[in-house]
Formats: sequence, structure tokens, C-alpha cells
Amino acid sequence: TTLKELAYSGEMAALVSRYQQGDDVDFIAEAKQFERKYSSVATEQDSLLNWEDGGVDDILAATDESGGLKLTVFPELSDNIRGLRGGDCVAVAAPVDAGKTSLLAATVVSLVEQMHRQPESYADRPVLWLVNESLAKRTVPRIYQAATGLTLHEIVEQHKQGKFAEKYLAKVGSWDRIRVKDAHSITMPQIATLMEEMRPAVLVVDMPANIRGSMAETEHQNLEKIWQELRILGCEYDCIIIGTMQLSVEGYDMMYPPLTAMKQSKVGIQGTLDLCIMMGRLDPSTRPDMVHVRGISTPKNKLGKSGCASYLQFQVEFDGGRCKFDAGTLA
Repeated sequence: TTLKELAYSGEMAALVSRYQQGDDVDFIAEAKQFERKYSSVATEQDSLLNWEDGGVDDILAATDESGGLKLTVFPELSDNIRGLRGGDCVAVAAPVDAGKTSLLAATVVSLVEQMHRQPESYADRPVLWLVNESLAKRTVPRIYQAATGLTLHEIVEQHKQGKFAEKYLAKVGSWDRIRVKDAHSITMPQIATLMEEMRPAVLVVDMPANIRGSMAETEHQNLEKIWQELRILGCEYDCIIIGTMQLSVEGYDMMYPPLTAMKQSKVGIQGTLDLCIMMGRLDPSTRPDMVHVRGISTPKNKLGKSGCASYLQFQVEFDGGRCKFDAGTLA
């Protein structure tokens, strides 16, 4: 019996004990996670003395700033930030009711449109969007709006006329390219299982703070651990990770909130990120003239193109009825 086998037996025994005691446990998902964990130990040991010895062409191709999926929702982002690749970890942060889901929908549609144009690279790999704050049925219409620029009323009318599907599919390619799933009370082992089965090119997690299962002592440690595990899954499955964060009081009534304004974290989550897209707003009760204006910034950006600014700041006008962000009207 090896140490690996003993460790595996110990963790499985503890899992069985928790299950028998009536704990809220997804037995199959957690057992599969242990299998993945310990089956990789031997591989890790075998490769301990290996190193990155790829050729110059391969190394440079992996860092090519013209590749990957661009953040075309804003030209300021696509002009200054390289394309996203598997393993990149991105947070989209905003105050409550500022349009975070709309920004996420616009971002996802921009990525899927590029995937649709690159079938040789992305084949049938979907975008998987896990909703654990609202409901999937409330999120999907936002995607429809972001893809078409139509209001919900206009979508209904075009659907009656048989025109909506053609307009939507011209943008995203197929109905199942963006798969939105209710994921309330989901656990990390279940997310790992979904990624193993579905092999998404992009995983979107609406509010990772609501993922269950971490045994960390504090909320801050729990959330940091969740983001760390999501990042690892992104690397293991060659998947872009995008999660959302709400802001604390520190980030309210500010057009460009600081990185420390993320709720339940000052530095922990921030250290796991490659990019943070922050959306701020001024208090509409005191600045009604700015009710539709949003400030977009990148207080954490490890993906900047060579010779380009890392910390970006610009303003856009948010049209919530069409899930649209437009900088032109502010010029």
C-alpha cells in the first residue's frame, strides 16, 4: 500500500462518514474529485523532473498577442489587452444593480461571435454560464438583447414574425453555444465534473461567493480558495474563467473604484486574477444626470499588450433596455 493509496482511502472514508451522518454531501461528485486528485499524483511525480522544453516557435505562438479571444465589447479593451486564452482568470466587478449581468452578457456574446468565426479552433466547445444569484431564465434574455441590440418587446415582436432566430444565430452560431444553467448551491466538485464532461472554452460563474463546500475559517479565506480552485480548473481544462464580484461600500458612488473595493476581499482574490474589469457608477440619487453613465477600468491587468497602458479608465453610456454600452454618445 502506497502513501497515495492510504491518503485516498482516508479521504474516501471521511466522505463516507459525512454521508452516513446525514451531512449535505454530493457523494458522487466529491468521490470523482478525489479520483481525479489522486490519479494525477503519479503523473505529477513522473513529471517532477520535466521542464518546458518546447521549441521557440511553440513558445512564441503561446504568447502571440494577436491570438485568443478579444474583449471587443469595448475598443479600449481590445486595443490594449491581448486575447483571452485557456487558463486566464477574469473578474467582472460592479456595485449592485449597476448592470453587471448586462456587461457579462455583452462580453460573452463578443467572445462567442469570435468562436463562431474560428470553428477550427473551438469546434463544438461551448460557453458554460452558471447562474447562482438570479435565475437562468432571467439571464438568457440578457444574452438575446446583447446579441441583437433589441429591447425585450422588440425581440418578442421579431420572434412572432420569424425574424429573431436568424438575427440571433447570425451572431452566436447555434442555440447551444452559450449554455446557461441554474447552479444554486453548486459545489466545486460538481463544477469540476461539468468541466470534465462539457469541456467549455469559457466558464462564466455568476457570483463564485455562492459556491458551496469550502471549509475555510472565514468568508475571505473561503472566497479566495474558491477563486484559486476555479483558476486551477481553467488551467487543467484549457478554459477561460470569468467570474463576477460585487463591490463593498468602499466602491460605491465612484466612477473608478479601487481594486480593494471587492466585497469580502482586499488582496486575496485579487492575487488570483489576470484581469479585473471594474464598472463603477455615481449615486443616481445625488447625480441623476449621470444615471446611465458607467466608468470602466482595469485596476488589475496582467494581460496588457506590449507598449500599451495597463490601467485603463473610460466612460460609457449604459442602455439597460438593449443591454448595450456605447461610448459614442459621451464623446
